[in-house]
Amino acid sequence: VHFVGGALVGATPKPSYSAFLEDLSDAANLCIVATPVAGLTTGLDHNAAASEVMLRWCAALPTVHEALEVRERALSGSSSSSTAFSAADLPVIGVGHSLGAKLLVLLGSDSGMAENLGPRCANALVAYNSYSARQSIPMLEQASAAASAAQASGIGGAVAPGLSSLSNVGENLSAQASEGLRALGRTVGDGKLGGSIDAGLGALADGLGGLGLGLGSPGVGAGKGSAASSEQLASGLEGAAQALGSLGAQFGQVGRRASDRLSGEADLADDEFTPSPEETARIVSSRYAVGRNLLLRFSDDSIDQSPGLARLLKARFTDDVTGIGGRLDFKTLDGSHVTPNTPRVRSYLGTLDVGLAEQLGVADAARSLTRAEEEREATSEALGEFARREIARARQL
Repeated sequence: VHFVGGALVGATPKPSYSAFLEDLSDAANLCIVATPVAGLTTGLDHNAAASEVMLRWCAALPTVHEALEVRERALSGSSSSSTAFSAADLPVIGVGHSLGAKLLVLLGSDSGMAENLGPRCANALVAYNSYSARQSIPMLEQASAAASAAQASGIGGAVAPGLSSLSNVGENLSAQASEGLRALGRTVGDGKLGGSIDAGLGALADGLGGLGLGLGSPGVGAGKGSAASSEQLASGLEGAAQALGSLGAQFGQVGRRASDRLSGEADLADDEFTPSPEETARIVSSRYAVGRNLLLRFSDDSIDQSPGLARLLKARFTDDVTGIGGRLDFKTLDGSHVTPNTPRVRSYLGTLDVGLAEQLGVADAARSLTRAEEEREATSEALGEFARREIARARQL
């Protein structure tokens, strides 16, 4: 499986999607390659972001193939490097979430990039989103509204330099915080703390986990001091550093755009993704070449555009003149746009005293978290079922 995540979270797929992807892997015995994509966070050019995904995928393949072939030899008990198994022959399924699904659509519509990627037996597009930039990035919409209000009040020119400085401060703070986490991670990973990974580091792990920058399973931290827990925490700190860097970049981008708008150098309202939603629809209608697809939407998702994409794909597959043939599955599951980003929570909530939770007023929140995890697991299972069917079909061809 080649996985591409959404805006911001797609830049750090390991901490952002680990539970979802691990469950998907288990559901159908899948090897999953999640390619980080910074372009969805730091820019509006989705063609460039798709190219980034392609390059990262191509760069990863030799290592992935080698690891799979080593694993196969170990399972078969053969020490010979010459074996009938070739990882390069395995069928590949694309799985994309939100704007990551849009990137898979663009990759499947560009013959040059598709050739570099290699054949795809199917794509699974989860919570597909191809809205405009201001609809997809709430901060951009808010910055535009703030800029308009400042201009209307006649203070736009005075506010612009402050916004520009603020964006720089946000980026610098993010860079400093992320580098601090990396330095701590290197110290932990080098074993310089020995067995003294104390309650302070445990609290850090828990706090970052609460921000969605999870540092692994419960137990990493206080009093663990083992090599395994040190490595796990160090790896998690690196992931958290990457996420903070991405967040700072997005704040900086939005701040600069608002500053340019106020100083008269740019019109924030004109900021738009490339290709635009309208151009993306034309590309799908005329060039999309992956013939088997699953569109999966969630019942509580206000920015999903799967129904519109389904209409485009149906026409693309069945048109009497230009139809390429294919199969389209469409499913609606319980959940929200961020269901694939739900972390593991049962292990944390399993020891929660229900009576105390009721007294503290957090029982409803705990139940909501548990339900969200169940929805995430159901999503992984639905994708696993689709993958099993498509892999079986691909192997018969």
